[in-house]
Amino acid sequence: MLGTIEQDAHSLNGRRANPPLQVTITEVSVAEDGTYAELSKCSDRTQVTVTDADGNDITGPDYPSYAEYHVIMVPGPDSSWLTTAETVISNENCTVE
Repeated sequence: MLGTIEQDAHSLNGRRANPPLQVTITEVSVAEDGTYAELSKCSDRTQVTVTDADGNDITGPDYPSYAEYHVIMVPGPDSSWLTTAETVISNENCTVE
């Protein structure tokens, strides 16, 4: 299970994505030398709402319900992994189980 996302870059301007958010890891591949890992994940955002700095719901009908990502991670301190890149592969084209 992934940890809870407590802050995102949009929150710096007052915009906030409010949970719950469900994430499924669909594929993981680790380099033979252990220097990086690649994974694919699907985010189910069907219950997420987006609010502005004043707390007004600005989710809108075009907010994607699902998003598939390609993620690259590198080893971090204390046997953890740190995300170095995250790219949206598609919206509305993945399954969370």
